[in-house]
Amino acid sequence: MQIKKRDLTFLGILRVIFKTAWIKFKWKVIVMFVCALFVAILETVAPKIVQLIIDNLEKLANPTNLEIRLYIILLTSLFGVGIAMTLFRFWVNRLSFFIATQVEDYWRYRVLNHFFNLPTIWHDKHDSGEFAGKIDRGASSIWTIIHELFGNNFLVYLITLIIVLIIAFISFPGAALILIIPIPIYVIVTFIVSQKIAKRQNFVNKIHHFASRLLYDAAGNVRSVKAFGTESRESKNYKKVWAKIHHLEYKEEELWLVQSLMQTGIETLMRIILLTFSIWKFYKNEYTIGLIVLLISYQQLTFAPLRELNSIFTRIRRVVGRSKHLFEILSEDDSLKDSRNAIDLKELRNKIVFDKVNFSYSKNYQALKDITVDFKKGEVVAIVGRSGAGKSTFSNLLLRFYDPDKGKVLWDGIDLRNARRASLRKRIAYIPQDINLFNRSIKDNITYGRLKFKEKEVIFAAKLAAAHEFISKMPKGYKSVIGERGIRLSGGQRQRIGIARAIFTGASVIIMDESTSHLDSESEQAIQEAIKSIHGDKTLVIIAHRLSTILNADKIIVMDQGKIIAEGRHKNLLKSCSIYKRLYDLQVRKEKNR
Repeated sequence: MQIKKRDLTFLGILRVIFKTAWIKFKWKVIVMFVCALFVAILETVAPKIVQLIIDNLEKLANPTNLEIRLYIILLTSLFGVGIAMTLFRFWVNRLSFFIATQVEDYWRYRVLNHFFNLPTIWHDKHDSGEFAGKIDRGASSIWTIIHELFGNNFLVYLITLIIVLIIAFISFPGAALILIIPIPIYVIVTFIVSQKIAKRQNFVNKIHHFASRLLYDAAGNVRSVKAFGTESRESKNYKKVWAKIHHLEYKEEELWLVQSLMQTGIETLMRIILLTFSIWKFYKNEYTIGLIVLLISYQQLTFAPLRELNSIFTRIRRVVGRSKHLFEILSEDDSLKDSRNAIDLKELRNKIVFDKVNFSYSKNYQALKDITVDFKKGEVVAIVGRSGAGKSTFSNLLLRFYDPDKGKVLWDGIDLRNARRASLRKRIAYIPQDINLFNRSIKDNITYGRLKFKEKEVIFAAKLAAAHEFISKMPKGYKSVIGERGIRLSGGQRQRIGIARAIFTGASVIIMDESTSHLDSESEQAIQEAIKSIHGDKTLVIIAHRLSTILNADKIIVMDQGKIIAEGRHKNLLKSCSIYKRLYDLQVRKEKNR
């Protein structure tokens, strides 16, 4: 089901949620509706039985056997109606709970999947902590909406109200008018109050997202918080945000109280009017005591549904804004999604080509300018240049985190726009500048890219990445949990785990984006040996930070201000490229001064 901008209205969101429930659980929805219908019918039958009992009380002074049997039947029927209502209501609530949970899970996982597939440029503009709050609150609000509409007696109340009014108009039209008068008043009051509550709740939702972002940001940077001694300040900031939320929620409760007082006033007035009308009819010998009891019961069966329907509607208006934030994410277009005729990429057989590629992150910043270069199978290609020269943009385009503004990136002649992203990511292993590790075991982190493997493959990859030795010294070895973002490891150890993960995938192309910048000299040397041993059948693209790591590269590409200004081997570039020589000399001086 595609979410469009027009679905982000109040009615649009309800339509989407109900449509999901109907498509996925049609028969359960039908059964639930039938059960609700029976509850509503039985709700109106019970007062009628009470009327018959009251109107025949005089006959019990000197009853016949038939009258005694009739009285027992009426009492038994009243008991049976109560039991039946309880059972039918149980199934309404049970089915509602099941449907609400399943629909909530469907949208929760769908938005998460959509989130992962949104282009990198979208993620660059949005906050992870805010997203986490949106998905949790949004998904739970979907459950609330379905449960309010189906399980919280909404269907029962609505059907009961309709049946009561139909019976009243057929049986006693005069009293029916008294029963129907409160309905438009209730509707007007509810609409006005719910509008105000919805507006305030939208503001509360925004502050909630800000609070989630604030907490996520502080928790994720707890070392910085401690280092600068700002624990108290962070706590106070969080407390201020929640004080604002509580203040707004208190104002919402005031609106609920106003609505409740107005409803109580209307109900009290209408009860007095109906009772006065009924007594007048009684003295005219048109109504019996039993009929008056029936009318009062029906009035209660009108007020209770009205009160609950209005409360449910207001509560739904209150939470629908949270669902809107969830569906807003789904309405975002995946501009890099696979085309209909996308093909699976095979192992690299020939070369990767950047053909006249231009790319800009923004209108004011062009990262790559008319780039034409190729990476042949089995080559070690290094890309060097000053900060901001456009080096890392190569990996972003090759992984198809972005598409070129102009030109093409070709994999054995296939434009990456025409390839399935999943197949592309299988063919390329990426080692970013800042290694992204999970709060799981070392083994889980190394094997993250594959589901099936042998233990010896894990150890082999770790050895190639010069990681096996330090892993073996840890208390639980490969089962050691490394903390959030690998916090329990040193910078160099994290880098080596990242390199082991890339080697373990078995990808034919490995991109190292300054991935050796945190290694000590000994580990760096070990990795150079590993590169030599694996590069024969793999293409290595190294976004180099330390030029000492790429001296033996088959090709070195020198970047400056988004352009390729030179390419060749190390010795040739020292002679022919002044920028490369300057970078190299600077690195050598730094190494000597260590």
